[in-house]
Amino acid sequence: MFDVVIVGGGPAGLAAALTLGRVHRPVLLLDAGQGRNAPAENVHNFLTRDGTPPAELRELGHAELAEYPAVQTRAGTVTSASALGGGCLLYTSPSPRDPKT
Repeated sequence: MFDVVIVGGGPAGLAAALTLGRVHRPVLLLDAGQGRNAPAENVHNFLTRDGTPPAELRELGHAELAEYPAVQTRAGTVTSASALGGGCLLYTSPSPRDPKT
């Protein structure tokens, strides 16, 4: 059981997982590994990482998350969701790519 499930492992999803992991909240990051900025040559306007290739930024983010035991990452795509009591049930399909690349 997780307090939070983050769908998407781009810069915002990685930052959210890092923030929650730092305060020891059980969090799952689901990442299909297909970032919208993947075709871009570099990431811009990202503090301390301006000019970094998107794949490298994702790799760095996953490495940082590995230091927080409360954060789990899994490859996958959310296909649907439904309310379940006080929470929700997410249905996923496997990702064709490893989210760390």
